[in-house]
Amino acid sequence: MATGWQDVGMSEAGTLAHRLRRMSGRDPDEHGRASTPLELLFDLTFVVAVGQAANLFAHSVFEGHTWTGLIAFSIGVFAIIWAWINFSWFASAFDTDDWVFRVVTMVQMVGVCIVALGLPALFHSIDEGFCIIDVLFDPQGKAHDYRFLEANPAFERHTGFTNAVGRTIRELVPNHDAHWFAIYGRVASITDPFGATFEVGARPPSQHG
Repeated sequence: MATGWQDVGMSEAGTLAHRLRRMSGRDPDEHGRASTPLELLFDLTFVVAVGQAANLFAHSVFEGHTWTGLIAFSIGVFAIIWAWINFSWFASAFDTDDWVFRVVTMVQMVGVCIVALGLPALFHSIDEGFCIIDVLFDPQGKAHDYRFLEANPAFERHTGFTNAVGRTIRELVPNHDAHWFAIYGRVASITDPFGATFEVGARPPSQHG
């Protein structure tokens, strides 16, 4: 059964009770309704989330990643605004203010805060480069090269490797550092990849010397 709001009253036992009644639409001729403190706080959480997205977009523009920043900003703001529009429509149509409505509103506020906390990861993931490689071994079982099987545009932009898919690293960088082959060879030789962690650092190819 759908619920709406009803003024707080006294139960038969004489205790304060928040009763529920069937939900009904708002009077279209109603005038002068003011926002409740909960609605104002609800709007504030969305303002903070949009402000977080705008701040991250500004950083992306400053770093020269305008297009990827714009994509991340659009995705994040769309998710935020979509939630706000649906809630605002519901609140405007039914004007519900019982305890169930308040709890659900606070749950949605928490969800918006979680979205805001996840926006940095969204911006970084769109601009992160990744590739999938096939490590090549010589007859003695030593890794001596690797071939690119897949690469995203961010990887090509960060590394400067264009049309890398299908080519080996030695074709792209003949004097590539040999220690990378040893590292990737170790990774490729692991039978349980979930049981090991590798952390390495790298510089753009133009800085190798």
